[in-house]
Amino acid sequence: MMKKREQAGFTLLEALVAMALFSLLMVALTGGLRLGGRIWDAQTTRLDRTQQLQIAQDLLRRTITGAQPLSWSDDPAEPRVAFAGENGRLALAGLLPENLGAGGFRRILIAARPASGGQELVFGWGALAPRGRALLAEEGLETSVLLDGIADIRIDYWPPRRPGQTARWQDHWRDRATLPALLRIQLEFDDPDVPWPELVIPLMVETSSAAEF
Repeated sequence: MMKKREQAGFTLLEALVAMALFSLLMVALTGGLRLGGRIWDAQTTRLDRTQQLQIAQDLLRRTITGAQPLSWSDDPAEPRVAFAGENGRLALAGLLPENLGAGGFRRILIAARPASGGQELVFGWGALAPRGRALLAEEGLETSVLLDGIADIRIDYWPPRRPGQTARWQDHWRDRATLPALLRIQLEFDDPDVPWPELVIPLMVETSSAAEF
């Protein structure tokens, strides 16, 4: 009686088919890993950007809310507070965050400046004196970039309430005896998906004249 022939292994055709299937599986796995990596990187970048925006908004709110109506005039007949604002930059007198390690009132600058591919928003600080010096100048200040990738920025100022006057947003606030009542910051980014709510910030100090420091 003849015994059945035992198979010693795969035929060449079977081996080629197995290799082809294995190659297709590896391609699919590699593509999936790359896609997953890109999704993870995108989510991480989005979270980092959201956190950066939140930190910047909190700093702007605290700084602007705490603006002080300190005198910035050498002429008592023409009182002016240490506050100057234009469409895209503003300077004020206030206290710095604790992490910057400087006590007392400082001149604080919040301004947009040109950067590679657009604009960036910077936070600057330095000594408040001498009076009468250009508040909006960046020279002599330490600066830190708050946000980058900005396409457009607008800063407007709402005046204090005056009887018989109709208030409206103004695009500058300079050489005034009082602080504005409100400040509005609008930003547009190069990336349209970056969220930025319209910030309307009240200034807490209400005064009719500049205070000495």
